[in-house]
Amino acid sequence: MTNHHAQRITIYQIAELIGIAYPKAMVPTNIINGFKITGIYPFNRNIFSEDEFLSSFITDLPLTPTSINTITVKPNGVTPEDIQAFPKVSLSKTGKSKGRKKYLHKF
Repeated sequence: MTNHHAQRITIYQIAELIGIAYPKAMVPTNIINGFKITGIYPFNRNIFSEDEFLSSFITDLPLTPTSINTITVKPNGVTPEDIQAFPKVSLSKTGKSKGRKKYLHKF
């Protein structure tokens, strides 16, 4: 995929890529550590400290009307596409497709 970055990925290539990555990611140690870090299994009530909940107290404050100064930000005019153009993917062929056709008939 890194050699042909402007080509579309077909369903067959997706299956091939998943077939390579999935077995490497779905090992028992990754699954067990995912539950252990969140404190689900083995159950750990104290997995998060009180400090980690402090950010939620900011949203518990009552709303007070304040004047909001709007600041307009002007873009600097340089986009990633200006530096290097994005690759264009060619459109699919528009022609007669091969295979069975389904025809609807009025009775």
